[in-house]
Amino acid sequence: MQKSRSANLGWAFLRGLLSIILLLSCSVALRAQSTYGSLTGTVVDSTGAVEVGAIVTLTNTGTASSQTQPTGDSGLYSL
Repeated sequence: MQKSRSANLGWAFLRGLLSIILLLSCSVALRAQSTYGSLTGTVVDSTGAVEVGAIVTLTNTGTASSQTQPTGDSGLYSL
């Protein structure tokens, strides 16, 4: 038996529509990626006490650029 022309067109349309949906869903996931980030934490000494005013330095070894941030009253830093 031979399939009808309209059935073939229907399947072709459905495959095309599903391909477009798949491509769009992948592009949304790719947009969620970012080259920016943040780093937060608490500096403590060996007894577990927070270190107020400690200097935290973050260095990108690929570019040698760095950021420096002192800890706050609770030992917290955010870069």
